[in-house]
Amino acid sequence: MKNNKVVLPLIILLLLCFLPLSIYGIYNKIVIAKEGGNPEHLHKIGNTLYYYSEENTLIGTYDCKNLNCDDAVATIDDEYLKHYEGEGQPIGMVGSEYIIIQDGDKMMLHSLNKNTIKGISILDLSAIKNYGTRIAGNRLIIKDTTGKYGLFNLDTVSFAFETRYSFMGLAANIENGELKSDRIAVLEDTTWYVIDDTDQKLSQGSVYPIYDYDEKFIYYIDDAVYYIHTYDGSRILAYEDITKIDTVDNHHVIANNDGEVKIYDYMYENTIKEFSEFGETLTYAIENGVVKIYNGSNLYDEYKIGD
Repeated sequence: MKNNKVVLPLIILLLLCFLPLSIYGIYNKIVIAKEGGNPEHLHKIGNTLYYYSEENTLIGTYDCKNLNCDDAVATIDDEYLKHYEGEGQPIGMVGSEYIIIQDGDKMMLHSLNKNTIKGISILDLSAIKNYGTRIAGNRLIIKDTTGKYGLFNLDTVSFAFETRYSFMGLAANIENGELKSDRIAVLEDTTWYVIDDTDQKLSQGSVYPIYDYDEKFIYYIDDAVYYIHTYDGSRILAYEDITKIDTVDNHHVIANNDGEVKIYDYMYENTIKEFSEFGETLTYAIENGVVKIYNGSNLYDEYKIGD
């Protein structure tokens, strides 16, 4: 009991000493920062977001309306498209004076200097997408609050083309460390196309979702079966029920419903290698340009493309 009588007053004394310091610390960060302080250039203090230039000059602030408030994070919503596997990253500053933020349930493109875009200072969004990497041309796929997609230029803070598609995505085509954006998969109403970055259609329309594309072919998927088409709509390997497909150095590597693995040279339009085992289902994996064929979990054979 004597110890308790000593400890309790000691705790009260410590609280009396440190509580004012804590309150002052909070005051120092919130109030003084509001007055132009924030010497540590913290991104968020209290309910305020701070944005600085590379020279640590304050560009502007945003006063949050909700506790859940920060730079908006890009998401990936590609159900069919074989996309780049990056992680969602916050966008933050756009151009010299705009930010993309998530304030509660609301995502928006906001002007720090109260300038306008299409007559308004805030552009409401429902999602942004960059696959966790830089998109060539410093672009961003955005989805508006009606569920329509468009392409946005972060350098000019303007639309490359307006939101009007039911889906928009980029295949995992990397060049010079950037995700190529000269070809884009889109869904217009119920029809899939590949378009260019000026919103011009490059392909014939298809009711089948786009799984992948490159400069020569478009790969569609329907009920776990793949179809290969040229941009003019011609189908190749039409006799195959393809269950898996990859492209390596001008070759298509496919597995089909008959349990076979085939390697097709599309430059010369012929099958150069086939693997099959009666009554067995073969599959494959590609490692450093080598096609490894498996029967179950056992390595069955392998083939180096180009040999």
